[in-house]
Amino acid sequence: MALPTIRPTSHPKSGVYRLRLTLPAALRETAARLYGVRAEIIENLKTKDPREASRLAPEALARLYAKLDAIQRAADGKAHVPSDREIALIGAEAYRWRVEAQGDDAGTVSDWLLHLEALNDQLSDPDEMTGEREADPTRKDREEAEGALRDRGWADDGATVGRASQAVFKARYRFVLAMLRRARGDWSADTTPALYPTEATQPPPALPQATLPAVSPGAAVALDITELLRGWAMDRGKDIDAKPINRAVYDRVRTVERVAVFLGHRDACRVTRADAVRLKEEMQRRGRKAATIRNDLSELRKVWAWGIDSGKVSEPNPFAIPLPAKPKRGDTKKVRGYTLEERKAILLAARERTGIIRWAPWVCMFTGARIGEIAQASRDDLVQEEGVWGLRLHAEGEGEERSLKNGQSERTVPLHPALIAEGFVAYVQSIRAGETLWPEVAISMFGRRHDEGARKVRRWLREVVEITDPAVSPNHSWRHTFHTLARQAGIPPHIVNAITGHAGETAISAGYGDSVQSMPAILAPYLERIPSPLNAP
Repeated sequence: MALPTIRPTSHPKSGVYRLRLTLPAALRETAARLYGVRAEIIENLKTKDPREASRLAPEALARLYAKLDAIQRAADGKAHVPSDREIALIGAEAYRWRVEAQGDDAGTVSDWLLHLEALNDQLSDPDEMTGEREADPTRKDREEAEGALRDRGWADDGATVGRASQAVFKARYRFVLAMLRRARGDWSADTTPALYPTEATQPPPALPQATLPAVSPGAAVALDITELLRGWAMDRGKDIDAKPINRAVYDRVRTVERVAVFLGHRDACRVTRADAVRLKEEMQRRGRKAATIRNDLSELRKVWAWGIDSGKVSEPNPFAIPLPAKPKRGDTKKVRGYTLEERKAILLAARERTGIIRWAPWVCMFTGARIGEIAQASRDDLVQEEGVWGLRLHAEGEGEERSLKNGQSERTVPLHPALIAEGFVAYVQSIRAGETLWPEVAISMFGRRHDEGARKVRRWLREVVEITDPAVSPNHSWRHTFHTLARQAGIPPHIVNAITGHAGETAISAGYGDSVQSMPAILAPYLERIPSPLNAP
């Protein structure tokens, strides 16, 4: 394959050096399918210093050649199946960016131990012959693996994604071990990178420094899309560099980074309506769900709208384009509640467990609460008012991040007699003041405990209790169950809404006075009408 032209240039506005690889016409359709670019591939060296650019050029050049090879293979119908060594490179990248993101923060031993425990939960029992444990990568592990394979233009069949997902999981495990050493005071040189292969066995020769043009004095600085997003986030009291990062901000960071890769540049001022339409069509071609496309483009539209209002970018808003239609209500998956037999099986199986798996199904069954609301509860949320035990569900407090779906979700739910008799109050009282009810549940990268708590319970219900019907949402089906039982018990709708945290009355007068949601003594007699499935014949 004849090598195309590679030109080192500086950005006309920002002065940042780049390598631009011009593609032959025969490869442009394939390049558009793989990387969203047609005429050329660009590697940003992220520096204005000619000497630093010369130092970084060989590695960037290797990446360009790798993409060119991937495009050629795809054009020939021969997607490259990565070797074990190349799969290990994906693990190396997954490890490296995590260490870089952590920076100089050591974290705490207790937090890293919780992360380690969560990772161990993803490992199978040791093989009887070899003693090895197979990992069960999460959905995010697979998404990260798929992205790494796609960026390299490698095969993304199920088997290859599985291999890459294992590499990502192993990288996360090694990262947590490394950070645990650091938290314990061991700041010696990190030896983990030496376990991974290098990116290229024979990297392309460095570009001569003389081929890199000098930066023009006073060159205008382009508005990097990251800086546009940073400003949008700051006006909402968020920091895109915060640790832990807010989940909504993190999603937008990933979205704008995908836009930069697709466009081949990071200049927010250069994004056009035609670019946005191409982006939408590319996501559709790749089979992304309509809801995902709508969400991504809506996020981008709001960020650019802020930029226009703030005078950062000029009108019109490039992302003010038609969005894919919302699915009709009949097209959405119908979620059902649990049958009596399923409720019995789950509650009995939970008695054999500990922690959140022991208690979350029972609390969900007798309160209709969301799993996320339960997973973020602490010892201090147990209250007793007028002789009635209740659990406060709220988004207050410091430390880990708490959230509720909406304003109606803040409430105090009375505890059902069956839940008290089961020992839940005694369990909560055994926890130290101010501590979480679920110390075995790790805090996610977003500073939230309920992400991992919901995942643990969901996985247990699917794999151990074997609730496999796709019409069942392992955690949310409890709310459907509660509403069904409440109707059968003749509980008034406004009382049901107060217990479950659903929006109910809409009259203006409904907002006057104290809400019944904060009166567990009034709600308790109604809640007692819900029968225990274990008492049913």
